[in-house]
Amino acid sequence: MIRFRTVAVVLLASLALVFGVFSAPAQAALVAHWTFDNEAGGTVPDVTGNGHDGTLQGGAALSSDFAPATGSGKSLALSASNAEHLFVPADPGLDSQTFTLVMFLNRQGPGGGSYPRLTSRQNDRHETSIRQDGTVAYYRTSSNWRDTPANVPIAADTSDWTHLAYVHEAGVDMKIYVDGVLVDTNIPLSQDFVDTFMHIGNRHNNVEGFQGLMDDVALYDEALGAEDIAQIATIGVNGIPEPSSIVLAVIGLLGCAALRRRRRS
Repeated sequence: MIRFRTVAVVLLASLALVFGVFSAPAQAALVAHWTFDNEAGGTVPDVTGNGHDGTLQGGAALSSDFAPATGSGKSLALSASNAEHLFVPADPGLDSQTFTLVMFLNRQGPGGGSYPRLTSRQNDRHETSIRQDGTVAYYRTSSNWRDTPANVPIAADTSDWTHLAYVHEAGVDMKIYVDGVLVDTNIPLSQDFVDTFMHIGNRHNNVEGFQGLMDDVALYDEALGAEDIAQIATIGVNGIPEPSSIVLAVIGLLGCAALRRRRRS
């Protein structure tokens, strides 16, 4: 009886530890994730199962290259044509004003316009960009861009992948991370983007497109912390284990340990 109580106490303590340490928002808040590993009839699935599938437009295609941190797969290939993009329909699930947007980029050229878009919501409600000089930027208010400090430009290099994260806490601030490192904190967005479609790879009206490869693009409905961003930049979105899988692993290990003790006695 004592041994049983001991095992039960250890099990409960382990579960508390698991939920306290590993139930990171990086999985709990994931609302859309485009890995670009496959497509069917031009449709690229949202692998979360939440239904935010996108369609390849303007000649956009998948490349056999992929961000090394993801381990395998493909990526979204965007040439100098400004029309190429992934179109994601409007949906309330994508409308959280507090969010984290992450992606891997392989910049291969200047792109189109002064602010080649990485992502864009309908009517310029929220846009992210890498300028032709490599400066990371975001559209924060009407006719007002915010450029990050000039000492962190992203060069156009076909061999180099960069991780980029935009973390927005509504009414508080916007944080931008490059390769898991915070490079800028500034004012939050002043416009909502409720009921607006999304373009990945160019501006919403099919101009000013990014030139290069994009991989592991994901959207969360929470403002992730610095540790979560650093982890995603290192091992990708899918590299973060689900809390449920960790719990099962711990239960299995404790069960084996209890069974071995019982046999010995």
